[in-house]
Amino acid sequence: MKKKDEFDFDQEDSVEEIRKKKRQEKERELSMLEEDERQNSGSKILMYFMLAITFVSVIVYFIFTVVQSSSLIEQVTTIVSTSILAIFAVFFLIQSLMLDNKKGRGFVFISSSLLTIYSIFNILNGMNILSMPKQEALPNFTGKNLAEVVEYTKENKLKLNQVYETSDLVEEYEIISQNVEAGTLIKEVDEITVVVSEGPNYDKEIVLPSFIGRSVDDVIEFVDKNFLTGVNIDFQFSDTERDQIMEQDKSGQIKRNDVVNMVASLGAEEDLGEVTMKDLTGQDTFHATTWVKRYGFKYTLEYEYSDTVEKGYVLKQSVEKGTKADPHTVEITLTISKGPKIKVPNLTTMSVEEITSWVIENNLKIAFEEAYDESIKTGDVISVNLQEGDTIEEGTLVTVVLSKGTLRMESFKTAAEFRSWAETYGVTYKEEYEFNDTVASGNIIKSSHQAGDVIKNNDTVTIYVSQGKSLKIPNFVGKSKSEITKTCSSTGLKCNFVYGGFNDSVEKDVATAQSKKSGSTVASGTSITITLSSGKAASYSVVIQSSWLSPGNPDSTIATLKSKLSSACPGVTFKFQKKAVNTGVGLITQDSPIKGGQNTFVQGRTYTIYVGSAS
Repeated sequence: MKKKDEFDFDQEDSVEEIRKKKRQEKERELSMLEEDERQNSGSKILMYFMLAITFVSVIVYFIFTVVQSSSLIEQVTTIVSTSILAIFAVFFLIQSLMLDNKKGRGFVFISSSLLTIYSIFNILNGMNILSMPKQEALPNFTGKNLAEVVEYTKENKLKLNQVYETSDLVEEYEIISQNVEAGTLIKEVDEITVVVSEGPNYDKEIVLPSFIGRSVDDVIEFVDKNFLTGVNIDFQFSDTERDQIMEQDKSGQIKRNDVVNMVASLGAEEDLGEVTMKDLTGQDTFHATTWVKRYGFKYTLEYEYSDTVEKGYVLKQSVEKGTKADPHTVEITLTISKGPKIKVPNLTTMSVEEITSWVIENNLKIAFEEAYDESIKTGDVISVNLQEGDTIEEGTLVTVVLSKGTLRMESFKTAAEFRSWAETYGVTYKEEYEFNDTVASGNIIKSSHQAGDVIKNNDTVTIYVSQGKSLKIPNFVGKSKSEITKTCSSTGLKCNFVYGGFNDSVEKDVATAQSKKSGSTVASGTSITITLSSGKAASYSVVIQSSWLSPGNPDSTIATLKSKLSSACPGVTFKFQKKAVNTGVGLITQDSPIKGGQNTFVQGRTYTIYVGSAS
């Protein structure tokens, strides 16, 4: 076998020819080596160039990220992760420079290109030069108007639930909070609940200090700061310093909308002079009327609709601003806006989003209620408290009843369960009662609608309620209490006992009457009252002693007689009556049916005693 580097020569070749062939072969090898060297040199330069670009791009990306992270919550995390990337890049570059392999330099070229592209891509994306597609995420609605939220949820097919709360800090119809965190991917959200501001709570209680001795400006400042709506300041001439509060009818704990009347000083009448009229248009009624009264003007209020001025604010004034006016002779008329004249459209044909937008646009108030309706799709409008063509003002409450869809009958065991369900969902129902040997009392035997049946709008559901087993009332009259108790226990009746009057012919504890007629059919567990005889009446012989009487004090006499006779004559009723007398106050009168001394009293009877009283 020949070696790889040996050459084949024909035996006929001369020595000279062999040498010539060897020289040519060496020249070819040198030429190939020079070509390889040139190629290696070019690839090295290209590799060094790419490594330089990579190094610069990574360093720029590191600096850019550090600067940008100043506004990030996770600044330290961002800087650390970018630093790790930068350190990796530096070691990658060092390792790449140590490579002297053509294939290795190819991988270095590809790797450094990717690293450079990564850095440049993130820089351009961070500077918003590149706009990459993003998954839709839920925005933060806090502080935004409800109309924007309604529009957004409609576009993204989300169910919107609205909960209303009062707030001193958030404007009416702006969002206070939301139950789904901002930034949540829309694809993970089906519905969202937002808490909507109703504006200040005017029923809220505050502590109103006494402003007596303080200035009108202090009152105005307090009213504005605490959203008070019922404060009225009148003015009158006095020796007190002008603009000082002299009277105040309420202080301490009040509601914001309570009426509070104050009187402030106009100063001396002779000091009242001409005033340069102020521009009151655009001010609310309280501030405008307070200014007018503060300078001693008489005034009247008129009201007009306005499409440009908010309800309750001054639309125009009879005396132009800048005019010199004498409060002794000039009366000012202020025209107060009633807001726009709002004509109600057919709200029942509008969607919830359209109604909400209309309400917000017209500065109205809205409330939602829900009801089941088998003919109207879930979420659609069933009814509205306003009719098409009605004319209303700003602030009117619009109540919208939304459909909860079809209501179906559920399965119930007891009548109590059914009643609770029916009242919750506004279902009309009636109850029929029947005796039943197998269904316990109070449970449902059957109903007009089966579980799963649709409850239509005008349906009445009838339930048949068990009264339990039936039984006939025995005749208890003439039977003893012990016999009756045994019978009641065995039949399932609930027997109650009361005592009637004394009876000489019927022994004690024997029944003389019953509350339910014998032979009548009732349910097991029915209560019946049995009247028992008190037995033969006893007689008591009692001496009413003079020591029981208190001359001059009829009340004391009556109290003593009542105590003594009740103790001595159980079962006997005594009545006491005061009678006017000239003499013998506090004693038993001569015409009294019962007199002092020996008397006989029988149980079950009533006796009257007259006691003398001053006329």
